[in-house]
Amino acid sequence: MNPIYKVQYLLIFIWLLLQNDKGIDPHSIKSSNKGFVVLELFTSQGCSSCPPADEILNEYALLDQAEIIPLAYHVDYWNYLGWKDPFSNKECTDRQKEYAKLLQTNLYTPQLVINGEREFVGSSRLEIANAIKKELKYTANRSTFIDLNQIDCIDNRMLKIKYTTSLKENCNVILILVQKKGFSEIKRGENRGLQQTNYAIVTNFTSKTLKNKTDTVFLEFTSKNKRSDFKVVALIQNMNTGQVIASDQKEID
Repeated sequence: MNPIYKVQYLLIFIWLLLQNDKGIDPHSIKSSNKGFVVLELFTSQGCSSCPPADEILNEYALLDQAEIIPLAYHVDYWNYLGWKDPFSNKECTDRQKEYAKLLQTNLYTPQLVINGEREFVGSSRLEIANAIKKELKYTANRSTFIDLNQIDCIDNRMLKIKYTTSLKENCNVILILVQKKGFSEIKRGENRGLQQTNYAIVTNFTSKTLKNKTDTVFLEFTSKNKRSDFKVVALIQNMNTGQVIASDQKEID
């Protein structure tokens, strides 16, 4: 092969690598004002592969767009590596196990599930950005909806959540308590020495069969942080396929 062509091919290859690393700037993604996308990242502070994926999710959280809902589920199965993730819990691991069955995958981190239907490595910037654009367009015409009408805090230990939704067969309402931001100094394990800031941290969630157009659900809320540091996310999810077909989010006053 001509040396000039070899150089050209090398330059093209390097350019493609750089594009895949950079992905697409989240700020360049325009919401449809009707569509939505839910990004469920299964992550752990004890996994050395997770910080890049956490950073990508953080970027989408900082966009603060109503139609893009990032959620960080901190799993507990890497805690034995020397560092117990302070945000980890068994319920997050259980949710990932449910997806593993539905999507026929193994448990791994960082894993990103988009609208309950697609999964891939959570640090794949380009793939994530392209999937978000596709989902915002694809979900723009869905008629199913859920609206969080009112959230009241009872004795600083319980949330009373009222919602209205369209009825849909074989679906559950998932109500998720999300801590907007958390900081950790990781002192042991694979990420030892890292000062980690996480966003959109799932701290508690509950699932209820969708039967009534209007309903009230109670969700445990115990935290030393201010209520304004949290929000509630609501999803309607088909429990047979995993598809998320509607979403909403609301700040806690």
